[in-house]
Amino acid sequence: MKKFIIPAILLMFLAFSCGPSVDGESKNWTNNLSSLKQLKTTYPAFATVIDEKILEATKIYEAASGISDEEKKADAMRNANNNLTTGCVGNLMNVETKFSELKKKQQELKALIPELTQSDIAYVEMVLEDLDRSIKKTKKVLKDKKKSSSICADFEEKYSDMISYEEDIDRAIKNMNTKINDKKDTTKVNSNNKTNVDNTNNTPKDIKCEYCGSYNKAANTKCSSCGANLNKE
Repeated sequence: MKKFIIPAILLMFLAFSCGPSVDGESKNWTNNLSSLKQLKTTYPAFATVIDEKILEATKIYEAASGISDEEKKADAMRNANNNLTTGCVGNLMNVETKFSELKKKQQELKALIPELTQSDIAYVEMVLEDLDRSIKKTKKVLKDKKKSSSICADFEEKYSDMISYEEDIDRAIKNMNTKINDKKDTTKVNSNNKTNVDNTNNTPKDIKCEYCGSYNKAANTKCSSCGANLNKE
């Protein structure tokens, strides 16, 4: 019976511990506000958009303070945090991390080029160029110093395109690795087949006895049937 009670208690503990807590969401809120403050300094053209997002989320967060039920309060606070980190501003918070991820993927794909055929190299170079061009367009929007009502829409469009090209590079990495591995497997099989053929060709032939016509192993010096000396010349 105890064997079943212990796992049940653990499951209950995990169910409650995995949910949001008031303390945890309060810390998340503080950290998110700090990140957005830094974001306004890094991307001044987005300052108005960020302020609007903070104002919108703050209303949700302040409303949560009036909730007495701890679990419901934590849920409301989590909604406020989620509101801060979604959409245009959410992507803005993650864009530098995304640039870093894309750079690593570009390097990974470039490293495969020496093992590819000319046609595959042309395909890979096209994928790399498309992604590189998309990254530059996204960075250009981020470097804009002028505040405009369309800057968030412009950024979202470029960011979405960049994610689309990321899917292309993911697919290219997968396909090229598959081709390289298939080529290695084929080379290995051909090498094994050649070895087997060579071994077959090098196998000494049986010797036919001149007296009785029986075939004997190459190592035999006398016929196993009639005992006559075998001529190995």
